[in-house]
Amino acid sequence: MTMKRKIYYIICAVVAMITMVSCDKLWVIETEDSLQITLLTNKVYTQEDVVFEFSGDADVVSFFSGEEGSSYEYFAKERTYEGDTYFTFSSAFQAGDQYLLQSEENVEKRPISIFYSTDFAGNYTHEGIATATWNELTDRFTYPTQKVSNAKDASMATSAGEYLLSDLLAEGDIEKPITFAVRYYMAPVAGAEAKERSRVSVHNFSLRNRCEEEGLESDYASQAELDFTLVTSGYNAADTTANYLPIKAAYLWFDCATSQPDEREVWAVSRTIKIDGTIHGGCDTPITIKAYDNMPPTKYIYSYSEVGDYNVCFMITNTSTDGTVRRRTEQFTVSVLDQGESTIIQPEQGQW
Repeated sequence: MTMKRKIYYIICAVVAMITMVSCDKLWVIETEDSLQITLLTNKVYTQEDVVFEFSGDADVVSFFSGEEGSSYEYFAKERTYEGDTYFTFSSAFQAGDQYLLQSEENVEKRPISIFYSTDFAGNYTHEGIATATWNELTDRFTYPTQKVSNAKDASMATSAGEYLLSDLLAEGDIEKPITFAVRYYMAPVAGAEAKERSRVSVHNFSLRNRCEEEGLESDYASQAELDFTLVTSGYNAADTTANYLPIKAAYLWFDCATSQPDEREVWAVSRTIKIDGTIHGGCDTPITIKAYDNMPPTKYIYSYSEVGDYNVCFMITNTSTDGTVRRRTEQFTVSVLDQGESTIIQPEQGQW
């Protein structure tokens, strides 16, 4: 393999690394090359060509237009956006008739209840749960009005709705560590009597961040990431078989026997999380306008569709014969005007 070909592979690897993993801290080492870039005019109209002339050569030349998503400022650091956190889940009832108690005014009789705490100490026992202060959210959500044949099927579950989390929490609690809990309660059942026990599933208990201004959203904490722990008391509390105490990443499943002489209560308590509505947009990547083995360009032409001042940057990457990679930049400011901002009459095509 020739030395020139080795250098070519080194350059390609470095450019790929810089472009794909550009959030790493960059080095700035002045290097010698013959490339010179000239901006013909720094004021243009929208959709008009911005012309950069080139003389000389460099190994690799990359271009940042200065627009959103193409800014050298964000080549080495992530773009971040302030967003809001939204909360949702869905639920389903299967078998029995105790699900009809979900609309009871007495929350203690309801099959499922939703809570959050800002002082849960991480003790996943009934004693630890009893010590914490739990804020009731149950009445804020929508629940199924009928049972389904398979509550484990997420497509049969009923959405509770989507809610801005800060609207659900007490004032100031959005700034505190939050622990969520789902409480499942089944009253004693003796034989096949009215309101016989019901199975319950909870799907997609999750948090999602959204920045309306930028049209961006991202998952913040899925049900699996909330890592619920089950704490059980009452009938079959010690039974950890698949019939009574299963817990899955995709859904929470609460069950009990057809006939149970005692009440059954299960708490599914999440890990404690700190709410952060920030959305990470990643780093900006440039357009490569000259690769290592390409002929040097004589010009580069770009146009803008929006009015504004743009900080244009050419990133110039070179390598020496010993494999040392160096980088420098050439930067320009381009002002883009609307056609109505000037009284200058532009010549027709071909009249320049």
